[in-house]
Amino acid sequence: MKIYYTFPVLIIAIVSACTTHPTAPRAITTYANADLEKRTKQYDWVAVQITPQPSANHLAIKVYSRNDVKIRQTCRYEGTATWNGKGQYITQENIEFSFKDTSLIIAGAEAPLFYYCSGGASLAGTYEQI
Repeated sequence: MKIYYTFPVLIIAIVSACTTHPTAPRAITTYANADLEKRTKQYDWVAVQITPQPSANHLAIKVYSRNDVKIRQTCRYEGTATWNGKGQYITQENIEFSFKDTSLIIAGAEAPLFYYCSGGASLAGTYEQI
């Protein structure tokens, strides 16, 4: 009899583990690239703001850059990413967002990573939570 009671509980636990996104932020979280530390030396830095949506399968993404010398931003993007069930959130533009500990990794197809930036910059890279 215990086998019959244990088996459904085990299946529920496995399904639950596969459908949750434990690494995604549960509150509005901001990440920045390594150049943030050099901002006092007038380096252009890029920040990514992640906003969880009511559906656990979606995140609102806002990427912006800051340069105190230049008026025009180097990178700018706003969109929504959807959980792909394989550890990543993917946008319509095929930009991939992965979370590990306090880091955000942006990867994906090369064209959109460069499209939203100017001057040869790219969205791709590792960003640390600030």
